[in-house]
Amino acid sequence: MKKFKVYISALCLLISNAVCAQGISYDETTGLLMIPSVAVGSENYVDVTLLNIGPGYTFSLKSATQQLPPGSALASYEPESGVLTLPSVAVGAKYYDVTMQNTGDYTFVLKTASVAATATGRLEAVARLNSISAREIASAVQAAGGSLPGVIPVYDVTNYRVSYRTLDAQGKQIVASALVSAPLKAAGAMSPVLSYQHGTMFQDAEVPSNHAVASEPAVAFASLGFIVVAPDYVGYGASKGAPHPYLLSAPSASAVIDLLTAAKTWRAQNGVSDNGQLFLSGYSEGGYVTVAAHRALQNAASSHLAGLVAAIPGGGPYNVVLTLDALLDRVQNEVPVLGALITPDLLRLLPTWIRNWLRDELLKRLVPADADVVFDTRIIDNFMRDDDAAIDRESSVHDWAPVAPVRLFHGRDDQTVPYVNATVTLHDMLVRGARDVTLTDCPAVPSSHLGCVPPYVAFVLDQIAARVRDL
Repeated sequence: MKKFKVYISALCLLISNAVCAQGISYDETTGLLMIPSVAVGSENYVDVTLLNIGPGYTFSLKSATQQLPPGSALASYEPESGVLTLPSVAVGAKYYDVTMQNTGDYTFVLKTASVAATATGRLEAVARLNSISAREIASAVQAAGGSLPGVIPVYDVTNYRVSYRTLDAQGKQIVASALVSAPLKAAGAMSPVLSYQHGTMFQDAEVPSNHAVASEPAVAFASLGFIVVAPDYVGYGASKGAPHPYLLSAPSASAVIDLLTAAKTWRAQNGVSDNGQLFLSGYSEGGYVTVAAHRALQNAASSHLAGLVAAIPGGGPYNVVLTLDALLDRVQNEVPVLGALITPDLLRLLPTWIRNWLRDELLKRLVPADADVVFDTRIIDNFMRDDDAAIDRESSVHDWAPVAPVRLFHGRDDQTVPYVNATVTLHDMLVRGARDVTLTDCPAVPSSHLGCVPPYVAFVLDQIAARVRDL
């Protein structure tokens, strides 16, 4: 496809990056069809533009730039048949799946067009937030006083807020947001992808895309050479106001997997090359979400699974029944009068006034009064009904056999998420037939939940170091 190698597009230098980041689009006023990236055999071309020269929908190739090395692409062209396949072309507010036929000299006529289904994982919008120098990140890491051990920044980092479609607690589509942090490397340099899942947060201002500062873990990891994707989760960021699906496995996993898809689209649109390696990490709720996403990737035989090198979850409540039992113990100890009225495993038989009192006390320990986000209470409601089967079905993620390596990390003194979560998860995964799952104890003294966060960061970097390429 020699002509693709000759043209050099200046279009995206003349218009805003936000426009270039919206996917394949057709402007009926100018007649320009803008395609961020096209795969042509083993080659890729970016910033491809075609102009409608008529009659009808007849287009002439105007510009394209070969991408070296080739990355992923949104569209594809088959030289032998001359068919150009364009998924999800935006035309105003509508989307169409389109094929076009090359009639000679790269003049394309419309072949087919059908309304595209709105799918989860679709990239909705991208906004550049800022760029932070490696020096600024190093100063922030030093000021953090050891909370990010092993982080020695190498690269400047550019941060983006990505909006994408995923699923809420009810299984309905919703637009969520995330932070994508990319290291500034030499042209054509590749990077591994690190999916970082944050712990439970109660203030929307603290989630990654609202906190793209030098001390943000996602930014710090990106300064090491990773392309970092960090979901805000449903209920935060762009989806604030929707209930956060706390410890609900399906929407938790979707927030990660759909972000991986949307971020892949963004990379293809912007010529950002990954090296095919994917690492999953997260602590506390982030550890839970990491395991939920890993399981969902494997169960669905997702295309992202091929690149998964390892999942490294820390301090997560993988067995939600055990976690809620421990929370009930806390209530019984902290509210003795209420504790004396409770018979574990018979909560559904309690009088309504005691059930309501207990429910309130449980929620107080999950969500503080000053939280500005809303939590879905399904796990508490299932627990109050003594419905362990529902909790196992909708929430727990410990009892399956991962194929890719899993490196669990937990503190024996953890009172927030009991250590038994990790030992039971290790046992159940091995019994199910997993061959590469290990558990490492947090070395902090005492090994409390928060006290194990810095050792977890060091553990993640250590585990990745032996496997990673292209930092």
